Amino acid sequence: GTLTASQFNLSGGTALGTGSLTGTMVNSAILQPGNSPGCITVNGGFTQAPTGVIEFEVAGTVPCAEYDRLLVNGPINLDGDLEIARRLADDDDPMAAMKREMERDQKK
Repeated sequence: GTLTASQFNLSGGTALGTGSLTGTMVNSAILQPGNSPGCITVNGGFTQAPTGVIEFEVAGTVPCAEYDRLLVNGPINLDGDLEIARRLADDDDPMAAMKREMERDQKK
């Protein structure tokens, strides 16, 4: 689903799930995109506060199905921590796949 507000303030606990947010998100909590794994899209700005944590699960090379994804369509300010739980299956190289996707997105 999609939630709409001028600003979403995550200030404690853990926020997880999939879907879209329209508005600015400020994360001072633990953000876990997806439902092991999955995607969150923010149509607006995103600020990762110094106390914020983003946790990604990586288990393959397919976005939203095998690894978590946070897609922000707006300005980004990053601070805080990024944690990656790497769960590999066979010889997959999810870090290389994520790098390719980031490079592809930068060319758009």
